[in-house]
Amino acid sequence: MEYLIESIHQKLCEKLEDQTRIITESVTKSVVSSINVKLAELTEENKKLKSEIVVLKDKVKFLEDGKRKNNLVFFGIHENQQEEPNLLTHILKLINNSTGLSLDPKELSSAYRLGKKSENPRPVLVNFTSLWRKYEVLKMETNSHLTWKTCHIKKDKLVIYENTREKSEKRKRNFSESPKQYQPQSTTQKRDEKIHKNITSSITPSRIENKILYIATLNCLSLRTHEKLTELELALLKINWDILGLSEIRRIGESIEDHKEYIFYHKGEIKGSHGVGFMVKKYLQPNIEEFKGISDRIAILYINLPGFKDN
Repeated sequence: MEYLIESIHQKLCEKLEDQTRIITESVTKSVVSSINVKLAELTEENKKLKSEIVVLKDKVKFLEDGKRKNNLVFFGIHENQQEEPNLLTHILKLINNSTGLSLDPKELSSAYRLGKKSENPRPVLVNFTSLWRKYEVLKMETNSHLTWKTCHIKKDKLVIYENTREKSEKRKRNFSESPKQYQPQSTTQKRDEKIHKNITSSITPSRIENKILYIATLNCLSLRTHEKLTELELALLKINWDILGLSEIRRIGESIEDHKEYIFYHKGEIKGSHGVGFMVKKYLQPNIEEFKGISDRIAILYINLPGFKDN
Protein backbone atom coordinates (compact mmCIF):
# COMPACT_ATOMS: atom_id res chain seq x y z
CA MET A 1 0.00 0.00 0.00
CA GLU A 2 2.76 2.39 0.89
CA TYR A 3 4.54 1.55 -2.36
CA LEU A 4 1.43 2.45 -4.33
CA ILE A 5 1.06 5.76 -2.53
CA GLU A 6 4.70 6.65 -3.16
CA SER A 7 4.42 5.83 -6.84
CA ILE A 8 1.28 7.96 -7.15
CA HIS A 9 2.98 10.79 -5.30
CA GLN A 10 6.03 10.53 -7.52
CA LYS A 11 3.90 10.64 -10.67
CA LEU A 12 2.01 13.65 -9.37
CA CYS A 13 5.29 15.42 -8.62
CA GLU A 14 6.58 14.65 -12.11
CA LYS A 15 3.38 15.97 -13.68
CA LEU A 16 3.55 19.09 -11.55
CA GLU A 17 7.17 19.62 -12.56
CA ASP A 18 6.27 19.13 -16.23
CA GLN A 19 3.37 21.56 -15.96
CA THR A 20 5.54 24.05 -14.08
CA ARG A 21 8.25 23.80 -16.73
CA ILE A 22 5.72 24.17 -19.55
CA ILE A 23 4.10 27.16 -17.86
CA THR A 24 7.51 28.73 -17.16
CA GLU A 25 8.66 28.27 -20.77
CA SER A 26 5.37 29.61 -22.09
CA VAL A 27 5.46 32.65 -19.82
CA THR A 28 9.14 33.24 -20.60
CA LYS A 29 8.54 33.05 -24.36
CA SER A 30 5.57 35.38 -24.04
CA VAL A 31 7.53 37.88 -21.96
CA VAL A 32 10.59 37.70 -24.23
CA SER A 33 8.41 38.09 -27.31
CA SER A 34 6.69 41.10 -25.78
CA ILE A 35 10.04 42.61 -24.79
CA ASN A 36 11.42 42.03 -28.29
CA VAL A 37 8.41 43.74 -29.84
CA LYS A 38 8.73 46.72 -27.53
CA LEU A 39 12.50 46.82 -28.05
CA ALA A 40 12.04 46.80 -31.82
CA GLU A 41 9.54 49.65 -31.51
CA LEU A 42 11.92 51.61 -29.28
CA THR A 43 14.82 50.96 -31.67
CA GLU A 44 12.79 52.16 -34.63
CA GLU A 45 11.62 55.20 -32.70
CA ASN A 46 15.20 55.92 -31.65
CA LYS A 47 16.33 55.81 -35.28
CA LYS A 48 13.57 58.22 -36.26
CA LEU A 49 14.46 60.57 -33.42
CA LYS A 50 18.14 60.49 -34.40
CA SER A 51 17.28 61.31 -38.01
CA GLU A 52 14.99 64.11 -36.84
CA ILE A 53 17.80 65.45 -34.62
CA VAL A 54 20.14 65.52 -37.62
CA VAL A 55 17.53 67.40 -39.65
CA LEU A 56 16.91 69.84 -36.80
CA LYS A 57 20.66 70.42 -36.37
CA ASP A 58 20.94 71.21 -40.08
CA LYS A 59 17.99 73.59 -39.81
CA VAL A 60 19.46 75.30 -36.76
CA LYS A 61 22.82 75.62 -38.51
CA PHE A 62 21.08 77.02 -41.60
CA LEU A 63 19.18 79.56 -39.49
CA GLU A 64 22.34 80.55 -37.61
CA ASP A 65 24.28 80.92 -40.85
CA GLY A 66 21.42 82.95 -42.29
CA LYS A 67 21.42 85.18 -39.23
CA ARG A 68 25.18 85.71 -39.48
CA LYS A 69 25.16 86.04 -43.25
CA ASN A 70 24.77 89.82 -43.18
CA ASN A 71 27.24 90.36 -40.32
CA LEU A 72 30.72 91.84 -40.41
CA VAL A 73 33.04 92.03 -37.41
CA PHE A 74 35.33 95.08 -37.21
CA PHE A 75 38.51 94.85 -35.15
CA GLY A 76 40.76 97.64 -33.91
CA ILE A 77 38.05 100.34 -33.68
CA HIS A 78 38.91 102.79 -30.88
CA GLU A 79 36.52 102.38 -27.93
CA ASN A 80 35.10 105.22 -25.85
CA GLN A 81 33.16 104.90 -22.62
CA GLN A 82 30.18 106.85 -23.95
CA GLU A 83 29.97 105.61 -27.52
CA GLU A 84 26.92 103.37 -27.55
CA PRO A 85 24.44 105.92 -28.95
CA ASN A 86 26.87 107.04 -31.68
CA LEU A 87 28.61 103.72 -32.47
CA LEU A 88 26.47 102.99 -35.53
CA THR A 89 27.08 106.50 -36.89
CA HIS A 90 30.82 106.17 -36.28
CA ILE A 91 30.98 102.84 -38.15
CA LEU A 92 28.95 104.30 -41.03
CA LYS A 93 31.35 107.25 -41.38
CA LEU A 94 34.36 104.94 -41.15
CA ILE A 95 33.09 102.73 -43.98
CA ASN A 96 32.11 105.64 -46.22
CA ASN A 97 35.38 107.52 -45.67
CA SER A 98 37.53 104.43 -46.20
CA THR A 99 35.84 102.88 -49.22
CA GLY A 100 34.30 105.78 -51.10
CA LEU A 101 30.90 104.08 -50.80
CA SER A 102 27.80 106.05 -49.89
CA LEU A 103 26.07 103.82 -47.38
CA ASP A 104 22.75 105.05 -46.10
CA PRO A 105 22.00 104.74 -42.34
CA LYS A 106 19.09 102.49 -43.28
CA GLU A 107 21.52 99.95 -44.74
CA LEU A 108 22.99 99.20 -41.29
CA SER A 109 20.65 97.40 -38.92
CA SER A 110 22.72 97.38 -35.73
CA ALA A 111 26.23 97.73 -34.32
CA TYR A 112 27.46 96.65 -30.90
CA ARG A 113 30.63 95.56 -29.09
CA LEU A 114 31.42 91.89 -28.46
CA GLY A 115 32.80 90.53 -25.20
CA LYS A 116 33.70 92.17 -21.89
CA LYS A 117 35.55 95.45 -21.56
CA SER A 118 39.32 95.24 -21.36
CA GLU A 119 42.42 97.30 -22.09
CA ASN A 120 42.19 96.50 -25.80
CA PRO A 121 39.27 97.74 -27.91
CA ARG A 122 36.55 95.14 -28.30
CA PRO A 123 35.45 94.04 -31.78
CA VAL A 124 32.31 95.59 -33.25
CA LEU A 125 29.64 93.42 -34.88
CA VAL A 126 27.75 95.24 -37.63
CA ASN A 127 24.59 93.84 -39.19
CA PHE A 128 23.78 94.93 -42.75
CA THR A 129 20.23 94.97 -44.06
CA SER A 130 21.32 93.55 -47.45
CA LEU A 131 23.89 90.91 -48.34
CA TRP A 132 25.15 92.62 -51.49
CA ARG A 133 26.09 95.74 -49.50
CA LYS A 134 28.14 93.57 -47.18
CA TYR A 135 30.06 92.18 -50.16
CA GLU A 136 30.61 95.71 -51.45
CA VAL A 137 32.32 96.54 -48.16
CA LEU A 138 34.32 93.30 -48.29
CA LYS A 139 35.76 94.43 -51.61
CA MET A 140 37.10 97.57 -49.96
CA GLU A 141 40.53 95.98 -49.40
CA THR A 142 41.38 96.60 -53.05
CA ASN A 143 40.21 100.22 -52.84
CA SER A 144 42.90 102.90 -53.08
CA HIS A 145 41.23 105.05 -50.41
CA LEU A 146 42.69 102.82 -47.67
CA THR A 147 45.88 104.83 -47.25
CA TRP A 148 45.54 106.03 -43.65
CA LYS A 149 44.98 102.73 -41.88
CA THR A 150 46.07 99.10 -41.97
CA CYS A 151 43.29 96.76 -43.03
CA HIS A 152 42.95 93.07 -43.80
CA ILE A 153 39.97 90.77 -44.26
CA LYS A 154 39.25 87.32 -42.88
CA LYS A 155 36.12 85.24 -43.35
CA ASP A 156 33.29 87.63 -42.42
CA LYS A 157 35.85 89.68 -40.47
CA LEU A 158 37.18 93.08 -41.48
CA VAL A 159 40.24 93.89 -39.34
CA ILE A 160 41.03 97.62 -39.21
CA TYR A 161 43.71 99.28 -37.09
CA GLU A 162 43.07 103.01 -36.98
CA ASN A 163 45.86 105.62 -37.01
CA THR A 164 48.66 103.05 -37.14
CA ARG A 165 50.59 104.65 -39.99
CA GLU A 166 52.24 107.30 -37.78
CA LYS A 167 53.17 104.68 -35.16
CA SER A 168 54.67 102.41 -37.78
CA GLU A 169 56.65 105.32 -39.25
CA LYS A 170 58.11 106.06 -35.80
CA ARG A 171 59.13 102.45 -35.33
CA LYS A 172 60.92 102.30 -38.66
CA ARG A 173 64.68 102.06 -38.61
CA ASN A 174 67.01 102.85 -41.43
CA PHE A 175 69.50 100.09 -41.97
CA SER A 176 72.79 100.82 -43.64
CA GLU A 177 73.48 98.81 -46.71
CA SER A 178 76.48 96.54 -46.57
CA PRO A 179 78.93 96.94 -49.44
CA LYS A 180 78.53 94.39 -52.18
CA GLN A 181 81.41 92.05 -52.72
CA TYR A 182 83.06 92.49 -56.09
CA GLN A 183 82.90 89.38 -58.23
CA PRO A 184 84.89 89.42 -61.46
CA GLN A 185 83.01 88.22 -64.51
CA SER A 186 84.46 86.21 -67.31
CA THR A 187 84.36 87.44 -70.90
CA THR A 188 81.84 84.72 -71.82
CA GLN A 189 79.51 85.73 -68.97
CA LYS A 190 79.65 89.39 -69.99
CA ARG A 191 78.85 88.46 -73.60
CA ASP A 192 75.87 86.32 -72.50
CA GLU A 193 74.52 89.16 -70.33
CA LYS A 194 74.87 91.60 -73.24
CA ILE A 195 72.96 89.27 -75.57
CA HIS A 196 70.25 88.73 -72.92
CA LYS A 197 69.95 92.52 -72.43
CA ASN A 198 69.53 93.13 -76.16
CA ILE A 199 66.87 90.42 -76.46
CA THR A 200 64.94 91.70 -73.43
CA SER A 201 64.98 95.29 -74.65
CA SER A 202 63.41 94.21 -77.95
CA ILE A 203 60.41 92.64 -76.19
CA THR A 204 57.61 94.90 -74.97
CA PRO A 205 56.21 94.42 -71.42
CA SER A 206 52.88 93.21 -72.80
CA ARG A 207 54.60 90.48 -74.77
CA ILE A 208 56.52 89.40 -71.66
CA GLU A 209 53.30 89.24 -69.66
CA ASN A 210 51.69 87.12 -72.36
CA LYS A 211 54.43 84.53 -71.79
CA ILE A 212 53.45 84.14 -68.11
CA LEU A 213 50.51 81.87 -67.36
CA TYR A 214 49.42 81.31 -63.75
CA ILE A 215 47.95 77.81 -63.30
CA ALA A 216 46.93 76.32 -59.96
CA THR A 217 44.64 73.77 -58.31
CA LEU A 218 42.25 74.43 -55.45
CA ASN A 219 40.16 72.31 -53.07
CA CYS A 220 37.01 74.43 -52.76
CA LEU A 221 35.31 72.35 -50.03
CA SER A 222 32.02 73.60 -51.49
CA LEU A 223 30.71 75.91 -54.23
CA ARG A 224 27.08 74.84 -54.02
CA THR A 225 25.68 78.33 -53.41
CA HIS A 226 26.14 81.72 -55.03
CA GLU A 227 27.48 83.09 -51.74
CA LYS A 228 30.28 80.49 -51.69
CA LEU A 229 31.23 81.41 -55.26
CA THR A 230 31.25 85.10 -54.34
CA GLU A 231 33.53 84.39 -51.35
CA LEU A 232 35.92 82.56 -53.68
CA GLU A 233 35.91 85.52 -56.10
CA LEU A 234 36.85 87.86 -53.25
CA ALA A 235 39.68 85.57 -52.15
CA LEU A 236 41.02 85.33 -55.72
CA LEU A 237 41.37 89.12 -55.90
CA LYS A 238 44.55 88.78 -53.81
CA ILE A 239 46.41 86.38 -56.13
CA ASN A 240 47.47 86.11 -59.75
CA TRP A 241 45.73 83.33 -61.65
CA ASP A 242 44.72 82.42 -65.19
CA ILE A 243 43.54 78.80 -64.95
CA LEU A 244 42.29 77.07 -61.81
CA GLY A 245 41.57 73.36 -61.50
CA LEU A 246 38.84 72.92 -58.89
CA SER A 247 37.91 69.93 -56.72
CA GLU A 248 35.15 69.25 -54.15
CA ILE A 249 32.79 71.71 -55.86
CA ARG A 250 29.74 69.69 -54.71
CA ARG A 251 27.50 70.85 -57.57
CA ILE A 252 25.40 68.24 -59.34
CA GLY A 253 25.23 68.13 -63.13
CA GLU A 254 27.54 69.41 -65.87
CA SER A 255 27.50 73.05 -66.92
CA ILE A 256 29.56 75.88 -68.43
CA GLU A 257 28.82 79.32 -66.96
CA ASP A 258 29.90 82.62 -68.49
CA HIS A 259 30.82 85.11 -65.75
CA LYS A 260 32.12 88.66 -66.04
CA GLU A 261 35.80 87.85 -65.39
CA TYR A 262 36.02 84.11 -66.08
CA ILE A 263 34.49 80.96 -67.57
CA PHE A 264 33.28 78.46 -64.95
CA TYR A 265 32.93 74.76 -65.80
CA HIS A 266 31.80 72.13 -63.30
CA LYS A 267 30.71 68.49 -63.26
CA GLY A 268 29.16 66.48 -60.43
CA GLU A 269 27.36 63.14 -60.31
CA ILE A 270 26.26 62.87 -56.67
CA LYS A 271 24.45 65.70 -54.89
CA GLY A 272 26.62 67.24 -52.16
CA SER A 273 29.62 65.02 -52.91
CA HIS A 274 32.88 65.54 -54.83
CA GLY A 275 32.61 67.40 -58.13
CA VAL A 276 35.38 68.93 -60.26
CA GLY A 277 35.76 71.82 -62.66
CA PHE A 278 37.79 74.73 -63.99
CA MET A 279 37.86 78.51 -63.78
CA VAL A 280 39.49 80.13 -66.83
CA LYS A 281 40.09 83.86 -67.23
CA LYS A 282 37.86 85.48 -69.85
CA TYR A 283 40.73 86.60 -72.09
CA LEU A 284 41.58 82.90 -72.68
CA GLN A 285 38.06 82.07 -73.90
CA PRO A 286 39.03 82.08 -77.63
CA ASN A 287 41.75 79.52 -76.84
CA ILE A 288 39.43 77.03 -75.12
CA GLU A 289 38.78 74.00 -77.31
CA GLU A 290 36.80 71.70 -75.01
CA PHE A 291 35.84 70.90 -71.42
CA LYS A 292 35.59 67.14 -70.91
CA GLY A 293 34.19 65.66 -67.70
CA ILE A 294 35.33 62.08 -67.14
CA SER A 295 33.75 61.64 -63.70
CA ASP A 296 32.98 63.66 -60.58
CA ARG A 297 36.70 63.43 -59.74
CA ILE A 298 38.36 63.88 -63.15
CA ALA A 299 37.89 66.63 -65.74
CA ILE A 300 40.07 67.66 -68.69
CA LEU A 301 40.57 71.11 -70.22
CA TYR A 302 41.68 71.22 -73.85
CA ILE A 303 43.12 74.66 -74.56
CA ASN A 304 45.33 76.01 -77.35
CA LEU A 305 48.07 78.31 -76.06
CA PRO A 306 50.30 79.67 -78.85
CA GLY A 307 53.84 80.27 -77.67
CA PHE A 308 53.72 77.56 -75.01
CA LYS A 309 55.30 74.20 -75.76
CA ASP A 310 55.32 70.92 -73.88
CA ASN A 311 58.79 69.96 -72.64
